[in-house]
Amino acid sequence: MSERYGEIEVIPPALDWAPTQPSMFFKSGIPNASEVASQLIWAAKLLGSSDAKLHILNEWFVVTSATDWVSAAAKGPAEHELFVYMRSFPEAGQNEIRPEFVAAAFSKAVVVLGPAGIRVVRGHVEDNDPILEHLSRAPEWKRAVAFRGVGDA
Repeated sequence: MSERYGEIEVIPPALDWAPTQPSMFFKSGIPNASEVASQLIWAAKLLGSSDAKLHILNEWFVVTSATDWVSAAAKGPAEHELFVYMRSFPEAGQNEIRPEFVAAAFSKAVVVLGPAGIRVVRGHVEDNDPILEHLSRAPEWKRAVAFRGVGDA
């Protein structure tokens, strides 16, 4: 919800605003983990990761690839921005946004594996959570996005 101060409208941060507008991000209008995973896989493949696939570990949905699809984007934003701001996705067409933002906006927790290692980019993950070991023991993965807590998942 935005606030008004006279003529000025203060818009909330995108991560706060997006969950109030699920119909803009999900075909059914209802947030669900399968669609977030599908969006991530589609984006990864569009950016050259032909081996992108989904793994499920307990409550975690994990999209992985031996290719770093984030670095493959033509004029892509910095990795940390993808999970905080709605960034355009010109490779996908007009009015498309990066699905990494959707994962962050609608998930309770997101963990990323990339060139900088393993990082929690949203929520809280205990040090002994199996997702951290799962991501660390697959050296063939150059990129992974793990998320949990979307809709029923």
